Amino acid sequence: MKGVNIREVQELLGHKSVETTMIYTHVMREMQNVPMSPLDAMLKDSS
Repeated sequence: MKGVNIREVQELLGHKSVETTMIYTHVMREMQNVPMSPLDAMLKDSS
């Protein structure tokens, strides 16, 4: 996560373990590459 301290993210999410936070941040990075549905694309273009 671009320049953000993992411990700060851990605290904000309320995780007891930094490993849990690392899993979440990894999943978030993978989700950034998910294709956009046609409906989402239409809604984005109309805003």
